[in-house]
Amino acid sequence: MNRIKIFLLVFISLLLTCTLQNKYAMDDVLALGQSGWSKVPSVVLVSPENDSRIQAAYEAINFWNQTFAQIGTSFRLGSVTHTAEKIPANQMVSLSRGIFVNQRNLPENIQKMPGDLILVLSDETFISFEYGFPSKGKVLVGIKNQKIFPLTLPNVTRNVIAHELGHAIGLGHNSDPTKLMCGRPASYRPNLFESEQARFFPLSEEEIITLKKMHPPNWKPI
Repeated sequence: MNRIKIFLLVFISLLLTCTLQNKYAMDDVLALGQSGWSKVPSVVLVSPENDSRIQAAYEAINFWNQTFAQIGTSFRLGSVTHTAEKIPANQMVSLSRGIFVNQRNLPENIQKMPGDLILVLSDETFISFEYGFPSKGKVLVGIKNQKIFPLTLPNVTRNVIAHELGHAIGLGHNSDPTKLMCGRPASYRPNLFESEQARFFPLSEEEIITLKKMHPPNWKPI
């Protein structure tokens, strides 16, 4: 009897874990609503002036804009403004941890930043994340310290940035480790992005269909 009880407790625990992980993955999709962006979002890139990831960030933004061009929509990620304004370490760590307890509180200093999509290249250690704040009209993307594995591996950083931007655009996770948007609850790790050749991992056919639904050929900003 005790073994049966233990088995049931373990099963229920695993079920709850998977449910929560799926919920957090769906939160990424629902950050903007399933209709996607209603305007061309201006992008603010936050990092030190000499940050080596700046080029990777621009490459990731270009990847998405090229993708939109290929699917025939006029939607694009908008103009990019760079700022060296530093966001306190405790804020980035707290925001990253918040995804696991579904707490979304946008600090006032970030609220006051210009731009609709704020991309932070941080020097702190946390789990890279994307948060949507519809009531504030902002989406925040946080990328962790590039000196921490697996971002030290070639080709990983550009894909991690592109992955989080994918959430900011409205995509969730899939379970295919050969695709850009693979993630929880799949047993995926960003080190799979490693490649000696600079490239972005592809989207799935389902994700292309989703993008076309969110931003169809007749898409126009409101």
